[in-house]
Amino acid sequence: MIRNLDLGTLRSLLAIDETGGVTRAANRLHLTQSAVSMQVKRLEDTLSVKVIERDGKRVRMTLEGERLVEAARQIVALNDQVVQRLTTPLFEGELSVGVPHDIVHPHLPYVLRRFGREYPRVSVKFATDFTVALKRGLREGRYDIILGTEARPSQGGVTLAERSLLWSGALDGRVWRQRPLPLSFCRNCIFRKPALVALGKADIAHVEIVDTQSDDAAMVAIAADLAVGADLSGARLQGVAAIEHDNELPELGVYCITRYIGKGKSRELAGIFGAMLAERYGEN
Repeated sequence: MIRNLDLGTLRSLLAIDETGGVTRAANRLHLTQSAVSMQVKRLEDTLSVKVIERDGKRVRMTLEGERLVEAARQIVALNDQVVQRLTTPLFEGELSVGVPHDIVHPHLPYVLRRFGREYPRVSVKFATDFTVALKRGLREGRYDIILGTEARPSQGGVTLAERSLLWSGALDGRVWRQRPLPLSFCRNCIFRKPALVALGKADIAHVEIVDTQSDDAAMVAIAADLAVGADLSGARLQGVAAIEHDNELPELGVYCITRYIGKGKSRELAGIFGAMLAERYGEN
């Protein structure tokens, strides 16, 4: 007997795999949780295998589920490719994207991959820089869309997410207990000033031990446990983690991850890319 797989059900399975939960998958797909659960049940009945299992509040794939997810990606991608070729305007041109280095992960690789898949004839240029420099580049027409990290968005900016600014140090580091507190910020780091102000208000002696324009150089000192810095929660920086200081260091407040779109000829494409970013940030 021939058994056919339903594309909508496969999309639900992929959404569960990517989000780690039925509820989050349902929110992404604009379906009810019960509808997604029923789709998975029908899929399991069709194939006579168990594809998901619950692990506390999270859902994970069984071995058979992992095999199905791999095939489902190919099936759904081929379907979307065919539909796109027949129905989607063939955008061509370039899209220039600018992002601060500390928020490249975790969402930008996903959005870049999705955009490239859906608009393969658009050449995407990607750059990292400080928020101030990125905003200047947008005004000068060097970028079509940028992200920034700011205390609050300026005119034209849209807040995609809010993240706590946290003290960061080496994994299992101890230098944060030293006084004066050694600091490592590059000159243009937007988090340098609020960190200095917070330490001043808390009357904590501190000293800047790095003089550099490079974020990478400043990060080396932090990863080596020679100094501390500050980064947004969720930042994935090798060898560096948020410091669990039990209120021995002052709070640094909350920052916005903001999105700005330029007014150039690629504005429509930038809007599409921006919508993908907003969707991805809204899921996490």
